[in-house]
Amino acid sequence: MCRLKTLKSWLFLVPSIVLLVEALLALSFYLYVWRVPERRQQWLSMSPAAPIPETSVCDAPAEEAPEAAAEQAQERAPEAQLLTLVHCQAIQSNTRFTVMLRFLPEARFEDSFTLDHITVTPEVKDLRPEVDYLGRLDLAGEWQPGQTYHLTLRAGLTDSEGRVLPETVTRTVSIPDCEPSFQFLTQGSYLPLNRPRLPYRAVNLNPDAHITLWRGYENNLLPFGFDSWRACDLMHEVAQVPVLDQPLPRNLVCDRFFDLGAAINNQPGAYRLVSSEP
Repeated sequence: MCRLKTLKSWLFLVPSIVLLVEALLALSFYLYVWRVPERRQQWLSMSPAAPIPETSVCDAPAEEAPEAAAEQAQERAPEAQLLTLVHCQAIQSNTRFTVMLRFLPEARFEDSFTLDHITVTPEVKDLRPEVDYLGRLDLAGEWQPGQTYHLTLRAGLTDSEGRVLPETVTRTVSIPDCEPSFQFLTQGSYLPLNRPRLPYRAVNLNPDAHITLWRGYENNLLPFGFDSWRACDLMHEVAQVPVLDQPLPRNLVCDRFFDLGAAINNQPGAYRLVSSEP
């Protein structure tokens, strides 16, 4: 009789235990799924897997030819794996030119990159790839100012991340004239009075370019120092002298001498020279 009462008590508790388990499951679902928007959206979007259609051996498609399969594979290739040439331009650094190539998506190249897929006409001497610290590709060489080149990038050009140029492209690149420049090849020189000449280097110099000479007073050199701004304030202008006595060849780097004898009237002293815009 006692055992029967105990069994009845346990049977009475079973529904309560079931309800408690269901409540705990519901609470867990709310805390770990429903309260998190991403998990709730994922749970709502879940659907039963679609049944696999039955196919017989006779319904299987015939094997495709290798060429057709390759073409379809290229069509199915994600666009992120294909390169597009978007920019091709000559840039100048001093008297040296390089041609920069820019792609989308932004391509990355290694220092070991070769020019197997790149051709330039007319031929450029010492043509070579240069890869900057970001992995971008430039073409260096003896590009001639004022010359027009045809640059061809053939299909198959690949960057270091495996992205491929899908088709051959040709671009025309015009190398501009060198920008005018002028620089003294020495600083703080002690020049002999009988032949005071200063070497300089110039490219495409403006015919109106000139040099302004300033002379420092002897009693101001030691107290202020000739290179200080205070000493420069206390100097006086002596003359403005044209740099060129004849035009320079176009786009050629020319090393010449500037004769100071007539400008300073063969007077010894300390002079400051300032060049105009080239």
